[in-house]
Amino acid sequence: MERKGCGAPPFFARPMFFLTLILASPFGTALHAQDIRIKVLDGRNGRLVTNECVYVYVGKNVDPLEIPTNNDGMALLHLTNRDSATSIQHGDGPACRAGVVDPIVKYADTVGITSGSGRYMLCQRHQPGRLDLRFSVEKVLKSGDSTANVCGKIEASPNPGELIFFVRPATWWERMKMRD
Repeated sequence: MERKGCGAPPFFARPMFFLTLILASPFGTALHAQDIRIKVLDGRNGRLVTNECVYVYVGKNVDPLEIPTNNDGMALLHLTNRDSATSIQHGDGPACRAGVVDPIVKYADTVGITSGSGRYMLCQRHQPGRLDLRFSVEKVLKSGDSTANVCGKIEASPNPGELIFFVRPATWWERMKMRD
């Protein structure tokens, strides 16, 4: 016995499938992993800072991830909503003593960054007693963000998913004070 439809095309024969497809589409981007690219620039001249260690604080974590910059001056951070997809692999490198290679961490509302090696200083004033700068992950993913640059007149426009971090080389005296 053959079943006949009411004349509707086969695509619309299952209204629940169509309704689910329409309702789920706006949330599709929130369900998969997303990347934040932290671009480190010398605030005096705009040059990429390679072979540097960036300390990244995800959410309220007090222990930073030490992420080295690559040849493009980028430190990459992968965010996911799935606990089973998180991965932190340590690797030795010239910039970070215990650097993390391509970390995949649980999504959080904020991300904090600071220079990790002591060879570079922030080009932004920060709150007393707090060395990291905090940013909204949602804003970084949607439109990008950047730190202020009080070290020079260089400006940069971040792309969505990009966080621009202005630094300058530490002076001899600043490096000596850090050793104490």
